[in-house]
Amino acid sequence: MTRSAARAERLPTLSVNGDYGVNGTSTDEAHRTFSATALVSVPLWLGGRTEGSVQVADAALRQRAAERENAMSRVEAEVRGAVLDMHAAGSQVSVADDNLKVAKENLELIRQKFQAGVSDNVELVQAQEAVATAQLDVINSVLAHNVAKLAFARALGEAASNWRTYLKIP
Repeated sequence: MTRSAARAERLPTLSVNGDYGVNGTSTDEAHRTFSATALVSVPLWLGGRTEGSVQVADAALRQRAAERENAMSRVEAEVRGAVLDMHAAGSQVSVADDNLKVAKENLELIRQKFQAGVSDNVELVQAQEAVATAQLDVINSVLAHNVAKLAFARALGEAASNWRTYLKIP
């Protein structure tokens, strides 16, 4: 719009003015008066200023287009990063689940060994600690996965309205 207005400065303009009134020292001697004027203005000597205004408007338009492209690139990068983080956190949850399963199986084997009298309670306590650590890892990885899902929703601009969907909360 600014560019269009700057280009329009080159065009001639037409101004029309009118006046109606009365003249006289008293109402009996009053004479009606009126005047009408028209003015056509052709901007002959404003070419450089007008061209400068057009160039400024063009530069502003190019700058806004570059800002838009930059913003789109940042959004795309944020979405890609959020997707990568979400996949990595999902893999971390899977690994933590597998580690918990192995720790529980190991605990069961050590319990059997302890009940058979082959192992002492130190091994049993260490196996129980390994299960507790694996459970904590599962909790932390699920938290990281949920945070990554919310970051993905935020990158898409849907965090406020659809956060329950991303966290699979009914």
